[in-house]
Amino acid sequence: MRIRALAFGFVLSLSTVALADNKAESDKLFGEGLHLFAQKDFAHARMKFAEAYSKYPSPNSLLNLARSEQLSGECLDAITHYRAYIALPENPRISSFDRGSATIKLNASKSRRPAARRSPSTASRRCGPPASRST
Repeated sequence: MRIRALAFGFVLSLSTVALADNKAESDKLFGEGLHLFAQKDFAHARMKFAEAYSKYPSPNSLLNLARSEQLSGECLDAITHYRAYIALPENPRISSFDRGSATIKLNASKSRRPAARRSPSTASRRCGPPASRST
């Protein structure tokens, strides 16, 4: 019985170390994404935020991933990630301002019309400029 308890403790400590390593790697990637985002390199920022989120699913990574997707023209992906962010349970790391901002950006992404066909693989995922409004 004692051996089982020791083995369980050892496995638990290994998973805690792995989680800490993933969080540290995620934080590094998130910082790189912020740097790229500040330089308006949204396509590369998107990749960094996606990788950061895959290492450690932080609400901040998810929101910045959606923002990068929207600004790089990947509106369908942005819509998916804004919806996922808005659907997250109440959490001290998610402010009501950020949740509201994500809702507004989701609606803006949904109002964009599809861009002219580029290629069969990207045409359905990309979006063009906002649809013009008739007066």
